Amino acid sequence: MYLDAFDRRIVDVLKAEGKPITLAELVEATGLARSTVIIHLEKLCSERLVLRGKSL
Repeated sequence: MYLDAFDRRIVDVLKAEGKPITLAELVEATGLARSTVIIHLEKLCSERLVLRGKSL
């Protein structure tokens, strides 16, 4: 699977955190627009490169 610059930025942040983080935290850490993060997270989840957790 090809990862573009947005995908890599998201994956890099998630790897650096080493624990689950919220969408808001991911948006802040990447500096990307919320809508951009959501689109790329959906792609990464569909490829099973990222797992989505449930909110408590």
